[in-house]
Amino acid sequence: MEVIETPWNRLGKFIELGFGIPFFIVGLFWFFQDRSVAFLYNGVLWIVVGLILLLKAKIDKYKLKILEKEGLFYECFVTGVIPINMIRIGNYLIARIKYTYNSEQSEINDISGCYLLSPWDRVENLSAKIYIKKNNNKQKILILFRKKDIFKV
Repeated sequence: MEVIETPWNRLGKFIELGFGIPFFIVGLFWFFQDRSVAFLYNGVLWIVVGLILLLKAKIDKYKLKILEKEGLFYECFVTGVIPINMIRIGNYLIARIKYTYNSEQSEINDISGCYLLSPWDRVENLSAKIYIKKNNNKQKILILFRKKDIFKV
């Protein structure tokens, strides 16, 4: 099974390498040519946005590590995929996952955060695990898996 990523890590790298660094380099060139700082500010802005997204990814990994040690673990059933149509990263689409899990008290239905799904991912090919903090049901992290590797021929 392959873990499906959240968009924060890839999007942060893409913004930094695709926008931040090129705008910053062009801004440095223009700053020394005719003292224009617009591209320089734009490059710094994109670098900061990329760093914030990478920081969000690191914080999520740290929270997952803590919840794996101290939290409760449940197997989930993926019941649906809700695509966010306005946001795409290359061919990947960003979607939220509807899932169900059975806790000690009852069956709970919920919707996850954002995940990067390929256009060929189907609900039948997805599985999930959830880690929940023992004292606080609001603090939880869902890990989404692809059962079969759809990219192998």
